[in-house]
Amino acid sequence: MQKIKFTILGASGFIGSELKHYLYNKYAKKINQNLVEIYTPTRQEIQELLFSNNDNNKQNLGIVFYCIGMTADYIKFPFDTINAHVVLLSNLLQKYDFQHLFYCSSMRLYDSLNSLNSLNNLNNLNNNENTIFHENSKFIFDTQNSRHLYDLSKALGENLCLTIFPQKTTIIRLACVYSEKANSPGFLSELLTEINKKNNINNNINNNINNNINNNINLNSSPNFGRNYIHLNDVIFGLVFLAENIQKYNQNIQIFNFATEKNTYNFEIANALKEFNININFALSNPANFLPLCSINNYKNIIPKIPTDTITFLKNYLTEIIKK
Repeated sequence: MQKIKFTILGASGFIGSELKHYLYNKYAKKINQNLVEIYTPTRQEIQELLFSNNDNNKQNLGIVFYCIGMTADYIKFPFDTINAHVVLLSNLLQKYDFQHLFYCSSMRLYDSLNSLNSLNNLNNLNNNENTIFHENSKFIFDTQNSRHLYDLSKALGENLCLTIFPQKTTIIRLACVYSEKANSPGFLSELLTEINKKNNINNNINNNINNNINNNINLNSSPNFGRNYIHLNDVIFGLVFLAENIQKYNQNIQIFNFATEKNTYNFEIANALKEFNININFALSNPANFLPLCSINNYKNIIPKIPTDTITFLKNYLTEIIKK
């Protein structure tokens, strides 16, 4: 049996660390039998690997998960963003061989299409088929918009993969990834952390979640703001499934949207939480942001597990923590 090698670049990050944990658990026996190797270089080791002048004779990295990225701080650190999304990738593609590479991109790219639609009605936005975008949709970028630095860098990373190694790369466009685990980044993850804190306080006071003193959460956001979310577990399951089944899809599909089937607005989250006597107070009342609805048909056609609906997850999760 041929040895399988997985390389995770960005193994200390939110997605990469969970992927590392998942793979080590799944392949523990084969790792001990020396049938599987999981290579997780540190940030310093990545810099040495990709910028050194040593002749590595096209060392094969096996199946590569490129999880390196900048998210929240990309405007503050523009050069680091370009380095993470493009420069490191470019050096890897030039210096190393690999069986297949999964490049973690972003569903934010679809936000660039806001000039093609107007937000007259939230219901129309979510239900009108004309607003559904697909993996082959063409993007629009504004080179004078600092917000588009992120989009342009991710798009350039995608372009390097798809034009230079089209048969050996797959693009994973991620929606906003969230998790209930402590210290998980992002709006929804942080909201879940706050809810957990409130629940623990209530339990310590009188073991009653209905104590309204501790069930108010203030958010510096608008009820009309929305995003598409996907749970971290669904991301990891999808990545590993694709890695294990490359031959089944690779000739036909190069891009996957990792997302749920519908977008989620803050007022929907607030309504769900209200059922559990958790009140969200919004500091802003801005109109709805442009939020394209994107197809996940490639995901559904290949991966045998549909991403969990966000509101359904919230309600199930709250039900569970209240029982504890």
